[in-house]
Amino acid sequence: MWIADKIEDMIDDAKMRAGSKKKPMTGFSYSYGGNMCGNSHRESVMPVDNEHARISISHADWHYQNPEVNEYLTDIAVMKKIEEVFHKYSMEKWNGKKFTDMFVCDGESYSYSFDFDKAWIGFSSQIYPRKYHDKLNELHEIIKEYIGSGKKLPHLVTKNVEAEESYRRYKPDDGKIGIEVFKYCEGRLYYLVSNGTGEKHEYDRSIKIYKDEESGPFFTKEKNYRGTVYQNSADEQSIDVPGILTVGIYRLEVGACSCGFEIAE
Repeated sequence: MWIADKIEDMIDDAKMRAGSKKKPMTGFSYSYGGNMCGNSHRESVMPVDNEHARISISHADWHYQNPEVNEYLTDIAVMKKIEEVFHKYSMEKWNGKKFTDMFVCDGESYSYSFDFDKAWIGFSSQIYPRKYHDKLNELHEIIKEYIGSGKKLPHLVTKNVEAEESYRRYKPDDGKIGIEVFKYCEGRLYYLVSNGTGEKHEYDRSIKIYKDEESGPFFTKEKNYRGTVYQNSADEQSIDVPGILTVGIYRLEVGACSCGFEIAE
């Protein structure tokens, strides 16, 4: 039975890569980065429920910055609109395509991906010739349209990080073990586990999240294995959080460590 299921999955995947419209798109993302500053930019669209989708935009000009995140709750129809463009131009045939022979050292690459349940279509290029650029621009126009009609969602309050401070974050030497929330995007909470001591540290990866000083956590996640953060270093981790976090003061606990964070309008 397992072999038969595996073969069926492979057939479904092959059909999707050939342009099948039987399975709806479950996610879209666009990203770029890779210049000398180490910038990063990501846009994604994914369903929240049967009526709504979330558009997430995350951007940082420098590699050491906490990204600025803007998210919007909009109509689920945006998913269908993007998928229509995908099929209109048979973009499944663009999977892994080489669009140009040009290459720029320390130049940005622009990547697109489309998720269809078990199938994934993706392509990337530093440069897209005009005939491709114009077609891809239709995707960006759809996102702009639905951002305009969408509702701005609450965001994580973050601090500005300077270059010298970033070095201390990832090479701590304060003699402490600690955690810090630095990003909330696409339903995931990103945090940094730092080890400012001179010895390797193992920690309990179990998660608890509290809101507004409530006595009990509204979210828990048990982990059956421990994490490791090496001496004078930091480890980036993330966790899926159900629903959409509303405005309030929160506390994240990772094993014996805890830190506060704020979600604001």
